[in-house]
Amino acid sequence: MDNAVVNITSDIAINILTQSEECYKCILLPSATNVRNETVLVDTRWKTRLKITTDDVSIKSNCSEKDLSMHFKEHGIYTIRINVTADAKLNCSVQLTKSPKSSFIVRLTSSTEIHVSGNHAEAKVQAGRGSSDAKSKKERLKSLDTFRGISIVIMVFVNYGGGGYWFFSHSKWNGLTVADLVFPWFVFIMGTSMIYSFASLLRNDTPKYKIFWKIFRRSCILFILGLVINTNGSSSVDMTELRIPGVLQRFAVTYFITATVHMFVAKLPDTMTDKRFKDITDYWVEWIIISWLILVHTCLTFLLDVPGCGKGYLGPGGLENNSTHHNCTGGAAGYIDRQVFGERHIFGSPTCKCLLAGILCKFSKNDGWIPVNKNLWSLSFVFCLGGFAFLLLCFCYLTIDEWKMWNGAPFYYPVKRTSRGQLVKRWLHEETANMTSFTSGSRKKQVSFQPKDDLVLLREIHFRTSLPGTRKHYP
Repeated sequence: MDNAVVNITSDIAINILTQSEECYKCILLPSATNVRNETVLVDTRWKTRLKITTDDVSIKSNCSEKDLSMHFKEHGIYTIRINVTADAKLNCSVQLTKSPKSSFIVRLTSSTEIHVSGNHAEAKVQAGRGSSDAKSKKERLKSLDTFRGISIVIMVFVNYGGGGYWFFSHSKWNGLTVADLVFPWFVFIMGTSMIYSFASLLRNDTPKYKIFWKIFRRSCILFILGLVINTNGSSSVDMTELRIPGVLQRFAVTYFITATVHMFVAKLPDTMTDKRFKDITDYWVEWIIISWLILVHTCLTFLLDVPGCGKGYLGPGGLENNSTHHNCTGGAAGYIDRQVFGERHIFGSPTCKCLLAGILCKFSKNDGWIPVNKNLWSLSFVFCLGGFAFLLLCFCYLTIDEWKMWNGAPFYYPVKRTSRGQLVKRWLHEETANMTSFTSGSRKKQVSFQPKDDLVLLREIHFRTSLPGTRKHYP
């Protein structure tokens, strides 16, 4: 998938230089030199920059990048014919030999079918919970459970390949894809759920030292689990090269800081003021602390003078920007990681509020002040994904809890002990995705790993996997 074939034929020996536009301001690289006939496979996810030159000194002009660069279509076959004109110039003509096929055609025999039956799905979920809800004094916030279910569905789909579509893979560096939504959305869900857990603790008059101990213990558990996942299931681990940062580790640090700050200012809903902006006026100390953290992060990003890289660089290094910052991956963020953790303890191969995020990135992928970047968790990325999460939760809240227009099916996914199990399950699923029995193409012995929670989720949202000649129904 995501490829097109370009057949190039020429009357004289030529040099072919190509580069994907995804590599921002990168130099063109030779795909073939001194050839007359060549077949080039190009990436159809982005525009391809293409230039053809010759070493023949008698030729006055070549086929420029401006004339040949284009966005080739998936599965298309193109032909570029090159001849020499009477005035000793290269003439290049591009022809479409085979029309591309749409990559969005759904094939029911080879893809996962989601059968949505709102009332039936809701009935099964309610039946599965038994009579416990009848005893509870207050209803669950179904919109938050639905938001969680949407995030889990995207997570499962992405981890199992996403049908091979490029937008279900993480962005290489700048930019945003569907796969980039899941991690920040779980962080948003964690923060939203925190309000309810603190309200319960406050109603029970739990001392602050006990609350802090819960926060500290949970953060340590998450961090240790993240380190375990980073061993990739190996029985022998070289501690000198163990990767320290990771997803669960980020959750642990984020949760520890956020929950500790909120512990000192948390209030019961019935003790808050009735002002329109009570989220700001009642929590102004928390806003100041968060704003200060953002200011420190921004100053480090743009004012720290990184040796050999200067100030304010946010790119991936390497060939980007004509290799002017070859060994400067991540700029200040990458430099700090290397200084704190060391080269051997960080990931060696990175996958290189909406209006405010748009202003910061100038509504552009690469040309803004602060581009949207998941690898760096740039300020624009945080605002953008936070804004998306807020809008989606607002939509779910209004349609499910307020207006009762939707019951949340098939995404309504209530979980017991959500705060303890949700994050661990989410990332254990991702880290073990390539070890499951669903993985194919490897001759190595694979681990048969079938997460029980995933089967429950698939049953509740009426997933059914249908493959050619077989059909498996989850009980």
